[in-house]
Amino acid sequence: MSSPVQHRALHIAEVLRHICGVADNRTLAILARTCRAFQEPAIQTLWRCLTDLIPLVKCFPPDAWMIEGNKMKFARLPLPHEWAVFLKYSKLVRSLGFNSGIVRHPIKLHGSVVDTLCALRPTLVLLPNLRALRLELKGSYLPPILSLLGDEVRTLEIEDWDRHVILEHALQASIALIASKFHYLKTLTIMFDDDSSVVVNDATSAAVSSLVSQSHSLTMFKCTDIPLSPASILHLSELSTLRDLSVRLPDVAAWQSPGAASQPFAFLTTLSLTTTIHAYIPFGKAVLLPHIQRLTLYVVGRPTAQLIPDFFSAIRHQYCPKTLRNLSINPEGVTSEATARQNATVIRPADLRPLLEFSLMKDFDLAMECHHAFDDAFILDVAKAWPHLETFFLCSDDYCVHDTLLSLTALTHLAMYASELVECGLRFDAAGWIRGPLAESGGLPEQSYGELDGRASNCNVSILHVGISPIVYPEHVALFLASVFPALDDIMMGELGDSKHLQRWGELQRYLPMFAHIRENERMRMQHEDDDSAEDAATSNSLSPPMETSGNDVNTNNPQAQLGGDGGASMIVETNAVVMLVH
Repeated sequence: MSSPVQHRALHIAEVLRHICGVADNRTLAILARTCRAFQEPAIQTLWRCLTDLIPLVKCFPPDAWMIEGNKMKFARLPLPHEWAVFLKYSKLVRSLGFNSGIVRHPIKLHGSVVDTLCALRPTLVLLPNLRALRLELKGSYLPPILSLLGDEVRTLEIEDWDRHVILEHALQASIALIASKFHYLKTLTIMFDDDSSVVVNDATSAAVSSLVSQSHSLTMFKCTDIPLSPASILHLSELSTLRDLSVRLPDVAAWQSPGAASQPFAFLTTLSLTTTIHAYIPFGKAVLLPHIQRLTLYVVGRPTAQLIPDFFSAIRHQYCPKTLRNLSINPEGVTSEATARQNATVIRPADLRPLLEFSLMKDFDLAMECHHAFDDAFILDVAKAWPHLETFFLCSDDYCVHDTLLSLTALTHLAMYASELVECGLRFDAAGWIRGPLAESGGLPEQSYGELDGRASNCNVSILHVGISPIVYPEHVALFLASVFPALDDIMMGELGDSKHLQRWGELQRYLPMFAHIRENERMRMQHEDDDSAEDAATSNSLSPPMETSGNDVNTNNPQAQLGGDGGASMIVETNAVVMLVH
């Protein structure tokens, strides 16, 4: 018998570090003051992750800094001998700017503090061991902050650009610092706020492209607001370390196809592209990405009818049907129903059929700024083509315009053939059934249940997004949904629909716990019946007399033995056993 696996015993110092790793800041501060054994690991944990530079600024004497309003600034310039405490603890900082669940202090750092630290620092590097930095001090402070760091930075996130900052100037001033100091940079993110009005021009794009071309160890790169040059994207495609990529495609008419010997993005598994349909089609046709498992497309601008078929065909051409498992296609930014309604483009089932070849699809989300016209037959094809679906959203957002609506039967197709489905979003007509022949009970006709009629559903859908779907008689629709999706416990409604329909969906939501309770009671009743039946069977078996032989063993294969010792017929009845010897 093999011995069980033995794990190495932890040293006391390791145990202390584990304890400090799960303690909050208040507890760590107490431990640092209470016990000498805990002091060092507690202090190291306290200073490991900072949301901003305020704790370090407070290392200066109290009269050196002040707070005006919600801004911290220097009241006077720090003296040379007052830097000792600052430098002692700045060496312990590994992460700066990341929240990590820590509640941010309402006090903010005044911009002049960074300038003062840069001007008076007694040593060139103030944060020598920093590994991760998220800049939220606005783009204008990017170069000064970077100058304070050592060369150990692995993660750099640049966010929240000021609208009045000339973006390319800040980036161009920072590229030399980033490229020369951070040789082992693994994660680089450059993002704007959603409401930012920063103007991106060719100089900005060239600056970021230059930075990317000088990075050779990236595992994740995200920059969806600034288009990269084709050359920089091809450089990224050659990185063997890259696993997660989010970029904005340049609007070019043609892409150079990689040679047969090279395989672009050979190790990339997650890809997010912000692009116009016009820019994506040539990219999808020229660059094959057979290893991508998760794809997100943010479509810029309104889709045009003549490009829609080529767009979905390019997706099928670029990715492997046996590899792609997650596909999301949505508009970039915020849109509205009025904008979508103005676009005459209509997406039909025939346009999406190339996507059905991705047979291992698990998560699908589609919403575009145009009209849509789907039918029940298409949903049936989807359910059969994607039996492993776990989440499925088909134009269920409020802004999506539907020229035709699915019937309730479409839901039964998903329940029948995509039983692993957990969350679903569809726009369907839960009011049209009233116009047809009703069931004897006055509820939905049997035809609405499709292939599920007379069968029990084992679909796992627990959340259903109905958007602004119309509905009548919510009690009957609730019974239908509880039958089709027995695990359903949450209905997610839109916000812009008819108030009457929204109210009815709210009423339906209140019925779901009742159905769940009834189903659970029925399950318990059946379990009790099974237990009682098993008990009765066990009691019956214990009371039945067992079969035994009297005297000599009976050999059923020997005719003489079957007839007994004298060859005659007899019956012996005993108290606890009955032996029948048949002549």
